[in-house]
Amino acid sequence: PKELNRAETNVNALLDDLLPMIADRLSSKQIQVSRTYQKDVPAGLYDGIELKKLFLNLIINAVAAREPGGAIELRTRHNGEQDVLIEIVDKGVGMDAETKRRIFEPFFTTKEKGTGLGMAIAKQIVELHSGNLSVISEAGIGTTATVRLPVTKFLEADNKRRAVNRLT
Repeated sequence: PKELNRAETNVNALLDDLLPMIADRLSSKQIQVSRTYQKDVPAGLYDGIELKKLFLNLIINAVAAREPGGAIELRTRHNGEQDVLIEIVDKGVGMDAETKRRIFEPFFTTKEKGTGLGMAIAKQIVELHSGNLSVISEAGIGTTATVRLPVTKFLEADNKRRAVNRLT
């Protein structure tokens, strides 16, 4: 397992930072990105580089699923408990039952040039952050990938560590 390099990270800003990285893909398919961010989503202690890999993969998959001229939506919200929820929504081709069943399986791909590692790695990154990744999809309707990341668990652990260090 990889050790995460955690720093205070705001997922809204992180998602916005990714958009220039995929601007060429978006413009070549004339796909618009709508952002529905909750303004007061709390920052968490996350590995920003790993989360960028995760969200790049999910967004690139959403773009690939869309017909030219479509749109994808990025949503964030705090669930009122200890989690931040991030959703990547496309109204693309969706997935059949077999694809949904195998989506996180390493080396499974539906793409001509895909390695089949993207979703397996995405799931691993989320789990390293003690979160989870779920995908809801219907063929012909579209897909919503939801990432749940805990906010307070690591902030509390970090505060305890600082308190111990002050006392010693």
